[in-house]
Amino acid sequence: RKALQLFSEMVQSRVEVNVISFSTAISACQQSSSWETATQYFRMMAQARVQRITIVFNAAVSTCEKASQWKKALHFVAAMEQGTVESNTITFNSTISACAKAGEWAQALQLLRVMFQHAMRSDTITCNALISACKKTGEWQMALHVFSWLARNMVEPNTITLNASVSACEVPGKWETALQLVCFVSQKGVHADTTTSNAAICACKRSGEWERALGLVRIMLKGKEEPCTITYSTVISTCEKCGEWKKALQIFWFMAQSNAEVDTISFSAAISACEKG
Repeated sequence: RKALQLFSEMVQSRVEVNVISFSTAISACQQSSSWETATQYFRMMAQARVQRITIVFNAAVSTCEKASQWKKALHFVAAMEQGTVESNTITFNSTISACAKAGEWAQALQLLRVMFQHAMRSDTITCNALISACKKTGEWQMALHVFSWLARNMVEPNTITLNASVSACEVPGKWETALQLVCFVSQKGVHADTTTSNAAICACKRSGEWERALGLVRIMLKGKEEPCTITYSTVISTCEKCGEWKKALQIFWFMAQSNAEVDTISFSAAISACEKG
């Protein structure tokens, strides 16, 4: 905010401002997600006849992304096209991410097509944003399609890619795909964390695969990742729904002795399991 205040004082003092001044001010807007202020500065550049270059557009698009203003981000991308300003991977990654936050997966995929048309190389950040957009709207098939495309085009996945892809498999009947993803990416040296395991356990829960869910917890206990409250609660709930009330209670008591916090969901699932027993 101090940076924005200094810039405002600079303008009011009629000190000559240039592209660096505006670029710095618009970039400062990202910290507070002040997309309206960024847009205002952007217009001021035109009035001051200061050339709006790629780095300025990228700063404006990134501000819109952080403020979840996907339509505004698209507006800036369109303005770049009209003004013959060269866009780059950073431009599209921020815009795709803005669309992902809004669950606009179709629009995000359209932006990927535009990248192809411009012979622009997409990267891990691009794919992660696309998979997240598909996951958010339940488009698990499209999320897996993007993951497959990533592998075919030699784009290196990371833990975020893995977590988003496995989370997309949290639908009935897709537990095997979730586990296959974990195995495939682990072979490439990508670290699977607690979020990964929780997503895989949730996929097993949706398909009633309580034994598989328990197996994943055992793997976590043998490895470096310690099960958390979400892990135990999901497994207890899985066993409860599958009528395995004894297993549910065993896990509940084990959870109580662990470092994980026993929450309302855990207690409720355990109580429900007792009622069924």
